Amino acid sequence: MSTSARTPAIASARGAHRVPGRADADGWPQLLAATDSIVILAAFVVAHLARFSGTASPDTLVVGYTPVQYWLVSAVCAALWWLLLGTSRSRDPRILGRGYLEYKRVLFSCICAAGFMAIGSYSLHTDVARGYLAIVVPLGSLALLVGRAAMRRALVAQRSRGRCLASALIVGDAAAAALVQSQIRDDAHCGLRVVGVFSTDEGRPLSADDGTLDQIAREAIGADASVVLLVGELANDSRGTQRLMWDLEQAGIEMIISSPLVGVDHARIQPRLVGRFPFQHVALPDHHGVASRLKRGFDIVAASIALVLATPVLVAVAVAVRSSGPGPVLFRQQRVGKGGRVFSILKFRTMCDGAEHLRSSLTGNDAEGPLFKLRDDPRVTPVGRILRRYSLDELPQLLNVIRGEMSLVGPRPALPSEVLEYEPHEARRLMVSPGVTGLWQVSGRSDLGWTEGVRLDLHYVENWSLILDLIVLARTVTVVIRPKGAY
Repeated sequence: MSTSARTPAIASARGAHRVPGRADADGWPQLLAATDSIVILAAFVVAHLARFSGTASPDTLVVGYTPVQYWLVSAVCAALWWLLLGTSRSRDPRILGRGYLEYKRVLFSCICAAGFMAIGSYSLHTDVARGYLAIVVPLGSLALLVGRAAMRRALVAQRSRGRCLASALIVGDAAAAALVQSQIRDDAHCGLRVVGVFSTDEGRPLSADDGTLDQIAREAIGADASVVLLVGELANDSRGTQRLMWDLEQAGIEMIISSPLVGVDHARIQPRLVGRFPFQHVALPDHHGVASRLKRGFDIVAASIALVLATPVLVAVAVAVRSSGPGPVLFRQQRVGKGGRVFSILKFRTMCDGAEHLRSSLTGNDAEGPLFKLRDDPRVTPVGRILRRYSLDELPQLLNVIRGEMSLVGPRPALPSEVLEYEPHEARRLMVSPGVTGLWQVSGRSDLGWTEGVRLDLHYVENWSLILDLIVLARTVTVVIRPKGAY
């Protein structure tokens, strides 16, 4: 609700989540610290057993000129690794539950730990078995990443039930506040629960006078909020923002300020002072630099290996498609790639021969925008339904990847007819190579609407990285094993 033209009001947000009262992620970093220690210790134990099993296990090492128990050296290395995970802020509550910054910091800690152990062994003239370190470092790193992924799933599950959420008061203009509230309600990963909205009547900006700021602080305390979200025009008022920040600081309440940089990943944003004014420096997306060349190299190697390993599956699918009816085994279709270049995409045929000529006789459309999809398309063969369900029809696209027409990860490859209907901003999808998989495919596949699919593709174009590619590939495995939204 809203108040008269003079007084802002706090609008109740009861019902946004099922569990009332304040709840946040307090205790989760401590739980991660405990699980990290268990994982690291387990990695050292497994590495010790694997390296020295069946041999005379060494009891001591010479550190400098002093004999030291082998287990003590291992314990020190494990403690160092554990401390690095903390000092890198990989357990910071603000990054838990979403994004890849947590994984990036975990991986950075693992690299540092490996470096410190190698440097320490060399500097102290300690003859640590190289095979021991060659096992414990990759094993521990992989186990930590897998453990963090499992813990994230548990945290997101808790948040979807209304637990482990920080209580938030939204402050700002009515329209902006309502938009943010709806986004929080629909996003279980964000870790926030709205306890109130402080805004003015529709169409009126929220002023930053002293009375208003004092009232905001009182309302935040009264609502038992642990964070205040500042949106709209008030977020651009430096004096009012600073004054409110001081008032909230006394109550131990943090503040989050909205940014106009929607869809830009934090990795591209660097705070920068110009004089005494804070700015945000937005780096250009890397579409032609060293990282893009590394991506191409990874595509070639990974696609070649996958093609060799999948040969038995390819042969079995080809036989199944051949026996499903007349028509070629491989289906070729014109798609638009990077820079608008047209290429022939390869797929196993999943429809009857001549299916494209029958499209004009079909009625209805289960997709949005330029897309055409039918859940029960009569042109799809029984074998084709199975192939589509498990994405086996897309395996030949590995050849497109090796030829440089596609990438393993990228936007959805578009038809020429779809590109003709693109809005100007949608054409940015053609700045990178289309992918065999991508954010669209791992976020709902055909169940995803056109608008949301384009948003995900544009997010990838703006913020792609090798780490993001690895995350998408890992999620693709899960999507294929547990198919949903494929038709």
